[in-house]
Amino acid sequence: MKMNQAVTLYGVWGGDRTVNLRTIYESMMKIIAKHIEKMLSDRWNGLAIHELRGPSAMSDNSSECGARLPHYVLELIGSVLDKRT
Repeated sequence: MKMNQAVTLYGVWGGDRTVNLRTIYESMMKIIAKHIEKMLSDRWNGLAIHELRGPSAMSDNSSECGARLPHYVLELIGSVLDKRT
């Protein structure tokens, strides 16, 4: 959270969305790349891809998030300083 706060200003317009995927296929990467090229060149826009694999993906019944499967998280960050852009 501290890292995100360091690069995000208070009062930006827009928001973040996430999508969970079990696999990222080449066809999906082509679509992502196509739309990244169209993204506004505002410093507050971005795309992050997180991967959950290995020991982190193992089930843990003692945790409230115990049911885990290997997956990817695509975080779409769409924010601008000026809502007119």
